[in-house]
Amino acid sequence: MKKAIFFMVLIALAIWFGSSFDVIAKDIDCNNCYVNKKGVILTEEEINKLLNTFYMVQIDNFTYEEVQKYLNARLVNSETKYFKTVYQGNNVVSEHEITKEEFESAPVNTAICDESTRSNDGGFFETNYKALSASIFEMSNFYDFSVQLLWKIVPATRSYDVIAFRTKHLSYSNVAGVQAYYVGNNQTSINYNSNSAGYKGLSNGAGISMNLKDDTNITSFLMTLVADMQISEYNYSTAHVFTTYQHAQSSLTRAQSMSYTLQAGGLGDVLYYSNSTIRNKYDDMTGIELRIPIP
Repeated sequence: MKKAIFFMVLIALAIWFGSSFDVIAKDIDCNNCYVNKKGVILTEEEINKLLNTFYMVQIDNFTYEEVQKYLNARLVNSETKYFKTVYQGNNVVSEHEITKEEFESAPVNTAICDESTRSNDGGFFETNYKALSASIFEMSNFYDFSVQLLWKIVPATRSYDVIAFRTKHLSYSNVAGVQAYYVGNNQTSINYNSNSAGYKGLSNGAGISMNLKDDTNITSFLMTLVADMQISEYNYSTAHVFTTYQHAQSSLTRAQSMSYTLQAGGLGDVLYYSNSTIRNKYDDMTGIELRIPIP
């Protein structure tokens, strides 16, 4: 009886929300189904599989097509790194990797900054938590690459941050990005593509400069960059994608944020700024390297 009532409620919601509510009835009989914000019904097993490569805030906004795309694709490689960063004014006092458990137990709030953290020279210490995750899926005739940066505690300084990748033995196409910001559970998105002012494409990769939304009510950010990739050189055993997210610790212009080349030894092993003044404005957070075996 409860399952029948649950089914009727879903149908009623589908009618109420119309085509924008993407209810999928294939798992109506499951006991622990979850319905995301797009109306897609997910089993516990499906959610756990998606959580291997995506954050829950992303899964909660996936369409049915996106869910099926990633559930049916073969995961080639993925990695997630978690960071705790302590600032004093615009300077990074310390930044180091932490465990997933430490990240998840950190408070969800604005940057930790209070009178008890005041230093002798009158500045405050501020602590932020962020997670960088990247993955590569094998599709029918290309590789799907994505990288996401989740701010659990929003940064006080909001200027032009850069999310980027560089490739080795790979070509790329269809680059797109999203800056999603949240006020509580409500998401608003700013979309980017190769025609956006902050996009920069080079022969060995691409990046997007995103001006972080300045709103005191924002509780978290999620920055995403995706691209299609294909093997371009078969005389090697492995292809590589290096990816990074760099946070601006002080204000700079869009042009300054885009004055990089993509090369080893740059920030996050990706972004190289020849101008040291610009380079020092970024936090130099560690990047991620993903590998694809070349058949």
